[in-house]
Amino acid sequence: MKTLNSLVPVALLMAVGSSALACNPDTGERRQMVFLEAGGDTVEYWEVVPGQLKSVKLPSGASVGVTLTPAGVEKYATDWNKGKYVPELVQIRIFDLSGSAPVEKEMSWGGTNSVQAFGRNSKPGDAGIFGHGGFTLNLLKAVCASREAVAAELVAIHSQ
Repeated sequence: MKTLNSLVPVALLMAVGSSALACNPDTGERRQMVFLEAGGDTVEYWEVVPGQLKSVKLPSGASVGVTLTPAGVEKYATDWNKGKYVPELVQIRIFDLSGSAPVEKEMSWGGTNSVQAFGRNSKPGDAGIFGHGGFTLNLLKAVCASREAVAAELVAIHSQ
């Protein structure tokens, strides 16, 4: 069962307009947002600075680092063999921050609007840096509609 803390992301999205959260109304710049959940609660919420390490303390006491970096042209070039369209991707790197320097433990690719789970299959006593039950990254990136694009769509609809 979800706790009240796990509803915080939904409440934030409802209370603050999507343009304030993830879409700059003047430039259309889109922002990558992340909710990290562990133990049924939202532990951390942040706006991503590409490639910058975000330190998070999990309920288990473990400290992990997370970086998200937009995929480069070379990543998309390999995926375009699968079809005309591919999902927008970020590289996700997870670090153990328990020592004097970050140690990379995992690297994966995920959609900019996706749910990514880490360490979900860990058992008590064998949880490693993820803590028992692991954690989830909820990745959100707005799709910004321009006034011009919407106006053109309306004209096209009404001219049919």
